[in-house]
Amino acid sequence: MTFNSFNFLCLFLPVVLFGYFCCRQARSAKLWLLAASLVFYASLDVRHLPLFVLSMAVNYGISLALLRTSGLPVRRKQWLIAGLMFNVGLLAACKYTGAAAFPLGISFFTIQEIAFLVDVYQDLIPQVRPLDFALFVAWFPRVISGPILDYRETVQELERPDLSRPDERNLAAGLMLLFMGLGKKVLIADTLARWTNAGFTAASSLTLLEAWVTALCFTFQIYFDFS
Repeated sequence: MTFNSFNFLCLFLPVVLFGYFCCRQARSAKLWLLAASLVFYASLDVRHLPLFVLSMAVNYGISLALLRTSGLPVRRKQWLIAGLMFNVGLLAACKYTGAAAFPLGISFFTIQEIAFLVDVYQDLIPQVRPLDFALFVAWFPRVISGPILDYRETVQELERPDLSRPDERNLAAGLMLLFMGLGKKVLIADTLARWTNAGFTAASSLTLLEAWVTALCFTFQIYFDFS
C-alpha cells in the first residue's frame, strides 16, 4: 500500500481520519495512530514488521538506560555507543550484506532513532514515554520516505487538543498538501522515471547529450519523489 494507491487514498486514510476524530482523549488518539501506522508498515511487507518493532524496542530501552545513568558519564557514554553500534549495525546488515530485500524506510527511521538517542544523551529530552516514542518512530506519513523528525516537536504536535477536532482549515490545508504531493509523484516523478529507466537500460549506447538528459531526469525524479 503506497501513498498514491487506491487502498491508501480511498480506504486506509478515511478510516484513520474517522477513527482519530472519534477519539476523545490524547492517549486513545495516539494508540489509534500507532495501530494505523503499524498496519500501514505491515502492508508494505509484513515480514519486516518484527525487525521494525525490534528496532523501536531496543532504542527505547537504551533511551531509558541513558536517562537512568544521568549522573554516570562513563556508563552513559557506553550506553550511547551501544545504541549507535546497534543502529549502524542493523542498517549495514540490511543494506550491505547482499540481502534481496530490506525493510522499507530503514535509513530514515534508523537515522531518526540515532538522532533521538543523541538528544537524550545531551539532556535535551528529559523523559521518554513508550507510546510517544513508538508513534514518533512509526508515524505512517513519513516512516518510509522521511523527513526525519524531532522527538520534542512531534510530541508537542500530537498533544495539541485542537488537532483531534475536525477543522475546515486544517482539512483544507491537508488536502491541498496531499494533492500537491500526488501531483509531484504521479505527474512529474513517474513520468521522469520512464525516461530515466530508458536511459539506464541503454546506458552503453547513450550520446553525451542523452547521458546528461538521463542524469537530469534521475535528479529531478528523486527530488519530486521525496518532496
